[in-house]
Amino acid sequence: MREINSGACIVDAFGQTDSQRSRTEYNGSVFEKEIRQIGANYRTRQTIISPAVEHKKMGQYLEKRIDR
Repeated sequence: MREINSGACIVDAFGQTDSQRSRTEYNGSVFEKEIRQIGANYRTRQTIISPAVEHKKMGQYLEKRIDR
């Protein structure tokens, strides 16, 4: 999935809910992202894309920390 940065991004920092959210608008489409920390070794990443003329798209990922 391609990152689009229009410079008009709104971000909430990690807080009491251990999640970070961002919302970006670009050419009439809205990109909403959430990263949620689960313990010390895992996090989930979710992206919801609401295009101006197409159907919504959603991606979810579970990421594991790898110590090097």
